[in-house]
Amino acid sequence: MQDLEARPMTTSTQKPDGKLAGLRSMFRRGSGDEDDIETTPPPEIGDLVRSGERVVLRRHLASNRAVFQRWYADPEIAYLLRHDLTPLSERQSRGYFDTIILPMSLQGHCFAIHLRDTDELIGSTALTDSGANHGNSALFRILIGEKWAWEKGYGSEATRLVVDQAFEVLGLEEVQLEVFRHNPRAIAAYKKVGFLRTGAHTEYIPPNGDPLHVVEMAIQRPTDAHLDSDEQ
Repeated sequence: MQDLEARPMTTSTQKPDGKLAGLRSMFRRGSGDEDDIETTPPPEIGDLVRSGERVVLRRHLASNRAVFQRWYADPEIAYLLRHDLTPLSERQSRGYFDTIILPMSLQGHCFAIHLRDTDELIGSTALTDSGANHGNSALFRILIGEKWAWEKGYGSEATRLVVDQAFEVLGLEEVQLEVFRHNPRAIAAYKKVGFLRTGAHTEYIPPNGDPLHVVEMAIQRPTDAHLDSDEQ
C-alpha cells in the first residue's frame, strides 16, 4: 500500500516557493518565446511547368538531388531502366543530376514529377536527343522513383503531360521511347497514352554479353483531322 505521509498545507498567509510561483506565472501568461521555436521549413519546389489532375510537372532544383540519387541507387529501378541493369554509384548519380538533369530542366526538356495535392516529389521525366541532329522528334524517358506510387496511374498521367508539352510547346512532331521487354507494366501504360510499337532490338550487356531485349515505341503529333474528330 502506498505510504500516505503527512504534507504541510499552504495557507493563504503563506508565500509559495519562488520558483513555483514563477512557473505558475509563466503558464498563466504564456512563455512569450513562441517565435524562438524552430520549425522545419517547407521543401523547396521548382516552378510549375504543366498541371494534370493528380500530378504536376515542375522544374528540377538542386534540392532534388538526394532523392534522385536514392532512386538511381536502387537495384530494382536499375533493372527496369538502366541499359546495363546496374545502379549508379553516389558519384555517378551526382554527376548525372548536376550535369544533365539540372541543365536540361532549365532548358525546358526535363521535369520533376510532383503530386498535385501535396507537392511531394515522386519521379523525374525528360525529352532527350532532340534538336537539329535528331529531326523534329525526341526520346521520352520517365522514372517514378517512389515505389509506393507505382501502379496508381501517376506515370501514365505524367507521360500524357510530357507528350502534350512536346507537341504544344516544343513543337515536336514525334515522341519516341525505348522500354525493356521485361517491363510489361510500362509497355501497357505507354499503349494507354497512345504510343505504338515501331520496332525492337537486342543489346548485349558486358561483361558476359547477356541479351537485353528492347521494345521501340512512338507517338505522332495529332493531325488536324484527328483534332476535328475528337472535338465532334
